Amino acid sequence: DATKSIVIDPWSSPTAFTGYNGAYEVDFDAQGNTLVYGGTYPWQVVKFNSTGVQQWMFTCNAFNPSWSYYFGDFAVDPVSGSSYMTEGINTGIGGQIIKVNTAGTLVLVFAGNPQLEETWRVVYNACTSRLVIAGGGVTNTNQACFIDTGLTSGFAAFNVCSTNEIAHDMCFLALDNTNSCFMGT
Repeated sequence: DATKSIVIDPWSSPTAFTGYNGAYEVDFDAQGNTLVYGGTYPWQVVKFNSTGVQQWMFTCNAFNPSWSYYFGDFAVDPVSGSSYMTEGINTGIGGQIIKVNTAGTLVLVFAGNPQLEETWRVVYNACTSRLVIAGGGVTNTNQACFIDTGLTSGFAAFNVCSTNEIAHDMCFLALDNTNSCFMGT
């Protein structure tokens, strides 16, 4: 409608991530907040309110510094506002997951599971209230998993490729409105 205005970028706000001041992932919640994940190790999440005012910054210190140069991913539960950050790779124990509440306070750390060593992409599944993670492995052939948002139960890793080979890393992940999951290597 040519009689109405369109606002594409209602605000702009600088971030101050550690090391490299760059953003790698952006997500939002149902309250109109925007969350940005970036920097260098230890990775950080910044929350901005709907007017672009920074609310908090959380630093992912729980991740293993041995694999510090591998960025994972993050997702936001739009209803609860909780954020979930994944560790790109952690051989031996598996990629860890950090849960942060709406105030930027650490709630839980999933210590990892050796069935999924790499966690490159994560999305929140509103239909099942679980996280869907696409990753890979250095010594294990699984490329994906599901886990509940409490990070305490429901972990199920599986192989999505037609062959049982290591190093089939997932780099794309999407869910559609019918609860189907799509991953690509």
